[in-house]
Amino acid sequence: MSGKAAGLFLLQAVLYASVFAPAHSARAATFIVDNTGDASDVTFQACSDAVPGDCSLRGAIIRANASTGIDSIAFDIPPSDPGYMAGSAHWRISPESDLPAVTDDLIVDGYTQPGANANTLSPDQGGSSAALKIELHGNGSGSSTGLAVVGGKLVVRGLAMNRFQTNLALYSPGQHRVEGCFIGTDISGMQSLAANGSSFGIRLRGQAVIGGTLPALRNVISGNSSIGIWDESGTTTAQPSTIQGNLIGLGADGATVLPVRQRRGTGRTDRRRQRGLRKPVRRQ
Repeated sequence: MSGKAAGLFLLQAVLYASVFAPAHSARAATFIVDNTGDASDVTFQACSDAVPGDCSLRGAIIRANASTGIDSIAFDIPPSDPGYMAGSAHWRISPESDLPAVTDDLIVDGYTQPGANANTLSPDQGGSSAALKIELHGNGSGSSTGLAVVGGKLVVRGLAMNRFQTNLALYSPGQHRVEGCFIGTDISGMQSLAANGSSFGIRLRGQAVIGGTLPALRNVISGNSSIGIWDESGTTTAQPSTIQGNLIGLGADGATVLPVRQRRGTGRTDRRRQRGLRKPVRRQ
């Protein structure tokens, strides 16, 4: 595992400059998840480049919360890991209980897992060609949360998140960013995987940018049984959130409407009455 962090430096520096530079002067640590287990004991919190299998996602979040500054979580899980799904060539992380809430500035980057690639299709081409390799898979409980932030800013890239009541909860003021993720679907972005009862894709209480104008930033936010994006940021922060360039209510092919119960919308991309959007938001 030695040397993995060096290969991440340029990517992390770009994310740092675009999101955190105005508020901070230095980056902190990178914790590299190297197994799909859910252990929280100290054995799986070491996150040492020199020791294989010593860093779970739970352990990495615990370490990042205890570290001052802007930390990063990257992934380098081997195919020998029990969570490797050979049929789809990806890795599934299935927390036994809610992961610790993020309490300080953090970048979680699924595109660091070898084999993962961001979308390259233009808006005119439609759809998403992203190849995701890390799946955060809930147990279907009607009270579970996949990833939550209650302090600092969070950047999430290149993760598939599904089968939680709330797949992604952005509760601190932000500004947060969600880029190139599949939220509410399987790893292919073509099958709905909702939790039992009502489920939410993203719940916003802090300001966030969801997606963007570049192809690599496009999210697929579909398959959630109640609301794709529940945006409360306009009532809890001075600035509303921006939701742009995403596929909401559609599969990654940009055409298939994923068959789940939705409260309103037509399944189109980023329209005012888009599928699963709780309220209008500011556009760029």
